[in-house]
Amino acid sequence: MMKHFITGVGFLFSLSANVMGQILPPDFVCVRNDTLFWEATPNTCGPFTSYLVFGSMEEEGPYVLLDDITDPGQTTFFNPNGPGQIWYYYLESNHDCPGLQAFASDTLDNRIPLVGPLNFVSVNGDGVEMQWTASESPEVFAYIIARNTTTGTQDIDTVFTGTSYTDFSADPQNQSETYFVTALDRCGNRSLVDDPHITTLANIANVDACERSISISWTAYTSWDNGVERYDILVSENGGPLAVVGTVNGSASAFTFVGVNDQSTYCFQVEAVENGTDFRARSSEACETVDVIGVLNGLRFNNASVNLDGTVDLAWQWNASAELVDASILQSTMGGTAVPIPDYVFSGSLNPTETATFSDPLANTGPVQFELQAVDNCGDAYTSNLVQTIFLRGNIATNQSTQLNWSAYQNDSAQVISYEVYQIRNGLSIFLDEVAGNELSYNVPFNPADPNQFSSCFFVVAQLELSGPGGTPLSLTSQSNVGCVEQAVELFVPNAFVPDGINRFFKPILQFGVPAEYSLKIWDRYGQLLFESNDIGTGWDGQQDGRPAPQGVYVYGIELTREGGEEIVKSGMVTLLR
Repeated sequence: MMKHFITGVGFLFSLSANVMGQILPPDFVCVRNDTLFWEATPNTCGPFTSYLVFGSMEEEGPYVLLDDITDPGQTTFFNPNGPGQIWYYYLESNHDCPGLQAFASDTLDNRIPLVGPLNFVSVNGDGVEMQWTASESPEVFAYIIARNTTTGTQDIDTVFTGTSYTDFSADPQNQSETYFVTALDRCGNRSLVDDPHITTLANIANVDACERSISISWTAYTSWDNGVERYDILVSENGGPLAVVGTVNGSASAFTFVGVNDQSTYCFQVEAVENGTDFRARSSEACETVDVIGVLNGLRFNNASVNLDGTVDLAWQWNASAELVDASILQSTMGGTAVPIPDYVFSGSLNPTETATFSDPLANTGPVQFELQAVDNCGDAYTSNLVQTIFLRGNIATNQSTQLNWSAYQNDSAQVISYEVYQIRNGLSIFLDEVAGNELSYNVPFNPADPNQFSSCFFVVAQLELSGPGGTPLSLTSQSNVGCVEQAVELFVPNAFVPDGINRFFKPILQFGVPAEYSLKIWDRYGQLLFESNDIGTGWDGQQDGRPAPQGVYVYGIELTREGGEEIVKSGMVTLLR
């Protein structure tokens, strides 16, 4: 039915104007089979005279008086000229109220109400939410909700206020549900049935264990005149909030979600969006607890550190949920080919030890690199970061010092804060100094008169900061090999001595160390042995058979064996002065 806008507006004004003494029209209820129904409206300005019924075959008029009903109890009127034609009607109340204006009712026609078209039907849990646009027919006072069932289309409820409804008696999680909405007036006239709206049913189509993906499919939402612009894919994990993880065009009916976690439960909904409007309609929920190959997402070499005895401590990790068929630790020297360490090849059911100590003869010859390699149950290969040990070397400097140089500690997951320098003395590790993390050398002075410095051993310790779980920094240390430096042996032999002067004895001076074996012999020019000593601290005092030897040139021979096995042999001539 149509509303006469001019008189309708007048009626709206009359509701407030009656307070000022205006004449209100009857409450025009509806028209059924060209019979008009109304209800009386109280007017107190003066006595009732009649009800005036106006009609026209054009909505905009002109309207003519069809009847003047003087019985105040009559609330119906039949237009004998109405059947088979479209008529428009409105009513006025005629009261003896001189000077007051009589307002017209709504204008109703003799057709059934116009439909209130559905905007969407959307699944929400076990219910179906729906919304529709209000009918343009002013006589509509309710809407009838109908749904297809196994026994046909059934009315399930009547809505008297508002233009929305939620149906909790359906089963939208297991089947598509079809809905209709019809407009109803108080004469029992129902509008025509508009196109139904059908809920979208989503399903889990496939779970790929190796791709770690879930594929879903859904029935198309086909009820909108403008069509579907797109589908938004929403997912929640383990009961978490729904979030949009993808969008496909309106013609799509499938989507694949990748990157799922093993044994997590995922629930999907598909939300259709209409072209050119803000109307949205969600599907049923499709849930699945997935059994996929655990992703190797925590493979990392944490550290490699050389011990004082030359063994190497290794530390690594991978996430326990990873499903691996084999893994190995690889070792290589600078520029060399990485090869698996036989004792650290894992296979079968893997529960990796996160630390290990093994003998590494390479650690004392140069920097050594380590990395992890693993293969999961799907055949995907993974390689960890590379860690390189610190290699230290020492050299004798020209300024009576030891120059220490070392290779940089390398680990993509760690940062070197500083290097600490240590010297080993009498079996103890003595801290010498700390240098910045970008420094790779250090100068150690020595005292030539100190025999303990003949052979010195050193190592450095890198202070590290590693990024731990959740980005929390962890403090670690990595130690270098032990590098030893032997000072050059110097045997100084005087070429003259004065028994009665300052330099009273002839003997060599040994710089650094104590000899394991020693022999000093003195001969005269005729080859006669005059003196012999096996104590480097005992020299020749210039005596021959208890008497002072004459001034002159004598021949010496020295043989010395160091504790390390090195032999020094020297011979020559020395002048005895008196």
